[in-house]
Amino acid sequence: DGDDAAQVGFAIRRSRRDPKARAYIVLTSGAPLEVMRKTRVEMFFDQDGSLTSHFGVTQVPAVVERAGRALRVSEVRP
Repeated sequence: DGDDAAQVGFAIRRSRRDPKARAYIVLTSGAPLEVMRKTRVEMFFDQDGSLTSHFGVTQVPAVVERAGRALRVSEVRP
């Protein structure tokens, strides 16, 4: 949620945890260009909810990560 500073901060910290891992921050609401300018971090925007629908995300923040040959979706607290 790009309107929630705690969630944006969580996403940035999480993406920097392992610099070798490919991490993408996807905002579900807010003003993505404004957030990117403010944080100087590249982010994507889930327009029309296509990614959240595809992965079955019902609450944010959430983390989608590889678990063997499958993907695991976890709801987290920032």
